[in-house]
Amino acid sequence: MKNIVIVLMTMISVPSMAQTTIDLYQEIPNSKINQVDEKSVTGSDGITRVSGVTVPKMTAYLPDKAKRNGQAVIIFPGGGYSILAVSHEGHLVAERLNEEGVAAFVVQYRLPSDLTMEDKSIGPLQDAQRAIQLVRERAGEWGLAEDQIGIMGFSAGGHLASTLGTHYEKALIPNPKNISLRPDFMVLGYPVISLDPNITHKGSRDRLVGENPTSDQVTEYSNEEQVDKNTPPTFIFHAEDDGAVPIENSVRFVDALKENDVPVEFLIYEKGGHGFGMNNSTSDRKWMDEFLVWLGQRTEITWKNPLDESVPVVNGQLPGIPDSFDRLPANMKDDVRKPVWSLSKDNAGEYIEFTTEATEVVVRYQVTKRLEMPHMPATGVSGVDLYAKNGAGQWEWAPGRHRFQDTITYTFSTLKNTGDQIFRLYLPLYNQVSWMEIGVRTTDGVSFVTRDKQKPIIVYGTSIAQGACASRPGLAWTSILGRKLGMPIVNLGFSGNGRMEEPIIEVIGDVAAPLYVFDCLPNLSSDNYSEEDIRQKVTAAVTSIRTKHPGTPILFVENSSGGTDLVIDTSRNNQIRRTTAYMEKVFGELLEQKIKNIYLLKTEDIGMGINSTVDGSHPNDIGMMEHAVAYEKIIRKIFSDQ
Repeated sequence: MKNIVIVLMTMISVPSMAQTTIDLYQEIPNSKINQVDEKSVTGSDGITRVSGVTVPKMTAYLPDKAKRNGQAVIIFPGGGYSILAVSHEGHLVAERLNEEGVAAFVVQYRLPSDLTMEDKSIGPLQDAQRAIQLVRERAGEWGLAEDQIGIMGFSAGGHLASTLGTHYEKALIPNPKNISLRPDFMVLGYPVISLDPNITHKGSRDRLVGENPTSDQVTEYSNEEQVDKNTPPTFIFHAEDDGAVPIENSVRFVDALKENDVPVEFLIYEKGGHGFGMNNSTSDRKWMDEFLVWLGQRTEITWKNPLDESVPVVNGQLPGIPDSFDRLPANMKDDVRKPVWSLSKDNAGEYIEFTTEATEVVVRYQVTKRLEMPHMPATGVSGVDLYAKNGAGQWEWAPGRHRFQDTITYTFSTLKNTGDQIFRLYLPLYNQVSWMEIGVRTTDGVSFVTRDKQKPIIVYGTSIAQGACASRPGLAWTSILGRKLGMPIVNLGFSGNGRMEEPIIEVIGDVAAPLYVFDCLPNLSSDNYSEEDIRQKVTAAVTSIRTKHPGTPILFVENSSGGTDLVIDTSRNNQIRRTTAYMEKVFGELLEQKIKNIYLLKTEDIGMGINSTVDGSHPNDIGMMEHAVAYEKIIRKIFSDQ
């Protein structure tokens, strides 16, 4: 019965996806004839442990060709050089990498033993060298880039990986083709790095070099001592409370990498202990997600700053704004109130278009304000959003992996790039980008598209127009509307400050537009604004625009923040009804004055319901779509009338 249970548990642990297992050698070097049997046991903790490995092998996990991005990771499970924890530090990791288009190879390397090897101290390293040699030999067959092959090791497997990454120049196996044994990057999880008795893992050290190693052996396999400027870039993670392998191992290795100017990313967990694989249950930070972002930046990337172009490439700006992502010209600073000027630094509605042959695009940038708001996520406040228009004129969307730190990064991987797409990157709705770079592989290239020469629709409004509370920039209603109409839109939404003020109206009127939109009523709904106040503001706006553009249509909007009494807040509902009535009356008076080409979008035509809002005022993504649909309908009618 016991044997049956073991077999069943082993079957459960076997990954479901197709894979190929490959022997590393035809003739195993440094090998003795022996009677050691390989065993595989899955414990009650669900971890499969393999021992007695004498025939080294490698299991290849190849992603679907459609997802494959050319990158590969060779994985060395840990186990103190006594066993191999092949499930949670091997096969499960490989499956996760496959999901991202990364090929993975799980190595069952020989465990050092005087019974099976002539020199046990080099046996694991020989197998590691052969693994990377074999992957590079067959890179073309497997659709891999020879310069994008990295290694990953956990615990003692981390010692083996760091040994390969620092001892690659001396081949311990036949290498007649002189294939590079240097990994292109390393990932080390709670690794044994040093054989210094003060910080090492004694079991790993004893099994590799014996209980009484020479000082030369200790130095040779203390990998913090072997780092030089050619050591591969490294991603490393470790928990401070690791009681098996002290974090000082990683600290020393990171210090050595930095001293040699080797790029390194060090993720320190406060808790987690040892051997947690992909899932440190004590933290919300997932090292795998952060590694994948880091990996996306490790390829040989060409970085381009859109503000360095000789022609303007930022869409959604007023004219006369060079070298920044601001929404108002610099000469307006003293003309507008301070809150308006501050909000004009936010990049709502702006986007950059580019072409590339890349299947992976990395965007990195910094912002100057808070990353998120209580009612709006960081992806909307500070994130970017990538769309593409294909050759058939259809819009496509690319999900991205994001990391919000001092430098924000978005990595868009395994893109379906047909070669005829124009990519559109929307900028943050509620933050100011101080600098931005877009990166692709050097061989793919990227070219920015010159700013759209069509006359833009200009929208002057409130927080709703600015984009609160879309979950991402491409879902703000002005962004959706721009894609639906195929026209550029300048978003002059100013949260809490869209008050139909003269300086903004004047600068709007200086731009020739096919349509001017005024959606300011939500910021004119307090008791501070009377019917006469709204009459004066609306009349002044019409007069100003008509002076410069006698025939251009103007669209006013009733209170766009509501439209249903099913929101059970009577004070709010009364405000909306009152200001809507003011706007209806004032608009009617303008029509009586025979003013042409003015239009009114009614609150009920927007149709925001109780499922359309975050807080009773600001639309969620459903509400944003309702806005966009209502605007599209009336704007197409306006253009048809013209």
